Amino acid sequence: MSKKFLIFDFDGTLVDSMRHWERILPETLAEYNITDISKINDEMRRLSLLEFSKFLEERYPVLSEGKPLRQKWADKMEHYYTHDVKLRTNAKEFLDYLKQQNKYKFCLASATDKPLLTVALKHFGLYDYFDIILTEKEVGKTKKNPDLYNECMKRAGVTPDETVIFEDVVYAIRTARSINTTICAVFDEAMKRFEDEIKTLADVCVDDFATYEKILPYLE
Repeated sequence: MSKKFLIFDFDGTLVDSMRHWERILPETLAEYNITDISKINDEMRRLSLLEFSKFLEERYPVLSEGKPLRQKWADKMEHYYTHDVKLRTNAKEFLDYLKQQNKYKFCLASATDKPLLTVALKHFGLYDYFDIILTEKEVGKTKKNPDLYNECMKRAGVTPDETVIFEDVVYAIRTARSINTTICAVFDEAMKRFEDEIKTLADVCVDDFATYEKILPYLE
């Protein structure tokens, strides 16, 4: 069945932002003089953003004083998106090429909350590329569950056979495999320890979009 629907992750897939998300952790803990950070880095790579923020708030209730921890992170990330974060190599050129084919619907499915995501997309000039933008918070489930992807496909009126999912995080790639979509894994250094599993699960793996011709056969 020909592909009609492309679902893109944002952080780590279209933009090189995961290292900036990771720098937020020591910055936040330092602000509250928290030095006991054993196992936290491992948890950060294992959990979704929603799960990780809840994990930290339960472990250190002081982190959520004043406003939720996710909002504090969003305030920091807005600065990083607009000053430090860069697009993955040739990401925009790849999207431009696909748009010119005039045969795909585009979706963004992200763990990042909609207000911050909108700021970032508009900053990078990507907002108008997407027919559907949906977040974990809106669906109420993380990407460890297929509900976000299923809702995207439902809104587009397509099946998994007609869908390609672009992701960098291993648990999201596992979920995409469980619903039998085609998977393009975009490697991010934060997922180094899962590299072998990602290569096994994905239909195609790329370091970025520098040679996006490698991806095109999987979009037919």
